[in-house]
Amino acid sequence: NRKTGFSNTLSNKPFVVVAMTLSLYAAWFVLPFLLNRPDAATLEAPLVGLDKVLGMFSEELIVTLVLVVFLSAIGWWRKTGFQRIEKGGLKFLVPPILFALVLHQVLTLMAPEDHGLFGFISAQQFFIAVVTVLLLGFNEEMVFRGITYYGFSTRVHPIQAVIIAAVIFGLFHYVNMLGEGQSFVPTTYQVLHAMAAGFMYGALR
Repeated sequence: NRKTGFSNTLSNKPFVVVAMTLSLYAAWFVLPFLLNRPDAATLEAPLVGLDKVLGMFSEELIVTLVLVVFLSAIGWWRKTGFQRIEKGGLKFLVPPILFALVLHQVLTLMAPEDHGLFGFISAQQFFIAVVTVLLLGFNEEMVFRGITYYGFSTRVHPIQAVIIAAVIFGLFHYVNMLGEGQSFVPTTYQVLHAMAAGFMYGALR
């Protein structure tokens, strides 16, 4: 499909794409809080654990759809790291999936609740939780290890691009101080952890 003049212009301006993506991604988290700042008396306890994951489904689906349309419009799928899966390549997904399920079950047994296998009470709940986690992974990796990394890699050494993307990824977690009311110290721990994970994800990328 022939790209429009606007999308073609964006495709050739990596830094503009990075700036647009990061600005819109930040606005997605920050603006709802700024426009509808909750009163301390009516502030509800934030969702945690499985309830939090299930509550994120619709938001992550919207972000995914926007990213898919945007990347298709500017033709950045290959530039952001996507390629055809080689024959038999899907089998390499089995070990991490099994590890995640076993780890989740261990954590569920350590904090028993009225849940069934793997902490889910129904097949529908299990499906929504798994899809939500996959969407979240796609969205974060596309924004930071895809768009942000590629944009900076066009100007600096790939290792520098990995570091920049990891630092930005970590700093983004400070939005939790707004949306979830976290204090500075635990949020900073989360930021540092995300940065460290960003270096690992960057190496994989």
